[in-house]
Parts: sequence; C-alpha cells; structure tokens
Amino acid sequence: MKEKQFVTADIYLASAISILTKTYPDFIVKNEKTLFVFLQNENLFRAISEYNNDVPLCISQYVEILKKLKVEMLTRKRHGGAWINRQ
Repeated sequence: MKEKQFVTADIYLASAISILTKTYPDFIVKNEKTLFVFLQNENLFRAISEYNNDVPLCISQYVEILKKLKVEMLTRKRHGGAWINRQ
C-alpha cells in the first residue's frame, strides 16, 4: 500500500515543515513547476498547524532551508525535472 503524501508548491511552508519535522521533502516536477512532497503523518499535520499559527522559527535555519529548496527547485526546472527520491 502506497503511503499518502502531502504535496505543496509553497516553498515557505515546505521550509517550515522541514524544520519542524526535521525531514527534507521529495520533489515532483509538473508543468515546469516543482512541488514539494512530504509523507502524511501526525508530525506533518502538527507542523502545518504550528506554521499557520505563526510558530517562532530560528530565522537563520529557516533561510538556510529556504535557499536549499530554492536551488533544488530551480535545478529541477532547468533540467526538465523528474521524480527525485532523497531517501
């Protein structure tokens, strides 16, 4: 059985989820747009809830993850993208 996934194009949300869950997303490129993919679980839903309620995040860590995700996004867009599994 395939695990359910949460997919978002929101790089800011993906950065916060990465920090709060201590996991890096997988990526899908559709229509030249990079999507960030996380496995659905309780930690994910807690992180989304905390993000929506303006949880304080370490700004240097947030910006570092944001930059990394942006590089991943642009690299995939430039190379046509594909399903990339970072496990």
